[in-house]
Amino acid sequence: HCGYRVVEMNASDDRNVSDFEREIEGAIRSVRTLDMDGRPNCLLVDEIDGAPADAIRYLCKTLALKGRKAIRRPVICICNNLYVPSLRELRSIALVLQMPHSEQHRLERRLLQIARCEHIRIETSAVAEIINICAQDLRSSINALQFIAVESSSGVIDHNVVHSYGEHETQLLKCGGEKSLFDAWRAVLEVGRHVDGHGRVLDVSTRTCRVQALCQRFASESDRFHSGLFANYLSTSCGSHNISSISAAACTFCDYDHLNYAVGHSQNYELMKYMFASSVRMHLLVASTQRLQLIFPVADQDAWQKRRQSMETVLTVRAGSTQRNIPQQTLILDLLPMIILIVQPPLKPMNAQLYSARELELVRSAVAIMRSYSLTFTATYQDGVSSFIFCPPVDVLVLFPIEESDRRRVNFLSNAARQMIAHQIEIERLRGDGAQWEKENSAVNKSASLRSIVNSHTIDTSGVRELSGRNMNKTGVVADLGIVYKYNQGFSNAVRRDIRMRSLIF
Repeated sequence: HCGYRVVEMNASDDRNVSDFEREIEGAIRSVRTLDMDGRPNCLLVDEIDGAPADAIRYLCKTLALKGRKAIRRPVICICNNLYVPSLRELRSIALVLQMPHSEQHRLERRLLQIARCEHIRIETSAVAEIINICAQDLRSSINALQFIAVESSSGVIDHNVVHSYGEHETQLLKCGGEKSLFDAWRAVLEVGRHVDGHGRVLDVSTRTCRVQALCQRFASESDRFHSGLFANYLSTSCGSHNISSISAAACTFCDYDHLNYAVGHSQNYELMKYMFASSVRMHLLVASTQRLQLIFPVADQDAWQKRRQSMETVLTVRAGSTQRNIPQQTLILDLLPMIILIVQPPLKPMNAQLYSARELELVRSAVAIMRSYSLTFTATYQDGVSSFIFCPPVDVLVLFPIEESDRRRVNFLSNAARQMIAHQIEIERLRGDGAQWEKENSAVNKSASLRSIVNSHTIDTSGVRELSGRNMNKTGVVADLGIVYKYNQGFSNAVRRDIRMRSLIF
C-alpha cells in the first residue's frame, strides 16, 4: 500500500453524521497517525455514495483546509454511482478515477484460487461460463460459484452444470445485461463489449439484437440514455470513421428528436417501438474498437440552471417602477449591453480625491445609472483573491466572449474603481432612504413649524397682576400642578411626572 497503513471505513454503515466525523478525525486529524511500524494512515472510505450529504460536506470542508490545519494524509473514496447528487461537491475537489473491468484471465485465475481454497472441484470452462454469466463482475461470480457448489450434487462442476443453473442469467447477458447507464453507453459505442469467449467480435445481427434489447431495458430512462450517447459519440476514434459517418450519426439524433416529438404531440405511443433504431444505427456507424473515456451528460442540467439564473437576473433588474415598463427583449438586447460599457468608465486606479471634474462626473453618472437599474458591485473571494463583480451578474447575461481573456478585456474596470463605485452606490442608497423618511414625516415637520411660529409671538405677562395688585408667580403655579409638559423641538409625546417611592409601596 505504498508505505501507508490502510484504515478502512464503510460510509453507508455510519449513517450518523457525528459518527462519521469521529471516524474521520480519528484517522486523519488525530496526532497518533503513525502505527507501530512508523507508517502513516491512509483513509479508505467505501460506499461514499451512501453517506449522508452533511457528512460529505464535512469531509470536503476538512480536505479544503490550508496552512497548519491542512490534511496531508491521503483519502480514497470508493463509490458505485459517481453521479449521485450528494457527491457533486466532492467531485469538484477530488481526482476521479474510473476503474475498468477486470480482464477475463485474471478473474478466472482468482476464481480457481478460491475454488482450491474451498476444496471445490470445477473445470476451467465452467469458471469461464460463470464469469460470462455474471458480466465479469467478481462479487457476482463468487456468489454464483458458492450457490452452484452448494446446490450441485455431482463431484465435479462442469460446463453443463453451470449452464443448467445459469440459463436465465445467460439469457439476460445475451439480451444486454448491463447494470448502469455507463455500461449501456459502452455497449453502444464500443465494439469490444460484443465479443465471444474466444475474443472474436460477434456478427452484426447478434449485436443488433443486443443493442435493441438494451434500449428496451432502459426505456424508462430513454432521454438520459440518448443524452449520454449524444455527449459521447464524438469521443469515438474519428480517425477510423469518415466524415459521412459522423454526419449520419448527427442526423440520427435529429430523427430521434422528430420521432419523440411526434409521440408526445400526437399521443401515438405505437411509434415508440421504432426508437431503438437510432441506437442500433449509432452502434453501426461510430462504434469504436478502443476503450472510451465516457462522461456523464450535464449539458441539459447546466442549460436549465443558467436559464433560471438569467431569469432571476432579469427580474431583479426590472424590479424598479420605470424598468418594469421596458419590454424584456429590449432590455436584454439593447439596454443592458450598453449599460455594461457605460457604467465602467475609463478610470485610473487611484484615490478618488485625485480625479478630475470630468472623471467625477463619469463616476456620478455611473452611480446614478446603476442605482436606477438595481445594480452594484459585490466582493467575491476565490483562491484567497478578492474581486468585485456585478450583482446581479448582468455581464454574464449579455456578454458572450469566446475566451476568458476577451471577458477580462471587456470588463476593464479595476477592482479599486469598482469598490469605490460600490461605496458611492451604498452612500446614495442611504441618502435616498433618509429622504424617504423625511418625506413620510413631512406632516409632523409642518406641525412643528406652526408651533414655532406661535411660540415666536409670545405674550408679555410681566405686567399681569392679580386682583390684589401683586405680580403672579408662575413658578409656584407650575409647582402646584405636579405634571410638567416641556416642548423642545420636533415631534414629542414625552410627559414627565415626579414619582415618590412611597407611591410605589402598596
